[in-house]
Amino acid sequence: MQNLKQYVNEILKNHHDERVFSFEFDGQKFWLKRIEKTIEGGFLTKIFKPNPYKSFAAEIKKLEILNEANAPAPKLVLKSDDFFVIEDVGEPISQLLKYSNDENFKHEILLKAACALAGLHALNFAHGRPALRDIAIKNDEVKFLDFESKFLSNDLELRKCRDLLVFIHELYRQKISSELVREVINEYLAAGGAQIYARSLQLVVKFKPLYYLLKPFKPLNKKDLNATIRTFEHLLPIAQNR
Repeated sequence: MQNLKQYVNEILKNHHDERVFSFEFDGQKFWLKRIEKTIEGGFLTKIFKPNPYKSFAAEIKKLEILNEANAPAPKLVLKSDDFFVIEDVGEPISQLLKYSNDENFKHEILLKAACALAGLHALNFAHGRPALRDIAIKNDEVKFLDFESKFLSNDLELRKCRDLLVFIHELYRQKISSELVREVINEYLAAGGAQIYARSLQLVVKFKPLYYLLKPFKPLNKKDLNATIRTFEHLLPIAQNR
């Protein structure tokens, strides 16, 4: 059978206008991502995307670093100047929660996600925005998608704290019960996240005035707003009693 590279070169001919698409090869699913083509000469393009090749190369390098560290990220299997191919890592957790009413199933995958986040942090990486749409699971393995471009920048511990707080906010955004959120946090702690959790609580206290500013708007019943308020209501009492 033709090798993967030959196969990709063939199917690219039939996907002229698709920047990202999936395909199967030798019984396995993969995703191909092309470089984002820009219209030359556009003023706004030059401001916001001045060098698409540089950004694309950085995305590939990021995957290589994660793979070398055996981090919970998609495996890069093929690369070029114009595209790269990664292994499929399954369904985003946000989709699984949306289409399942099985509370035991939700419990299991959220605990796995918390453990994977702690594992990522233990390897000295931060995701940047671990929303549940950017966390996928396949064959009981959790992987993170779309890492923030500056995942190797300064103040790694602070960015890990941001990860944890975004993750907890996302749980409340998905209307997960406080009881299950507590279990998920405990799973993160048990997997080695105690130091990051402790500093995250310090940040919650630091930004306490934001909670009092937002609280009167709770009746508006906005999803992100309510998730933020519930995150404060969960963590503030813990932080203030430490």
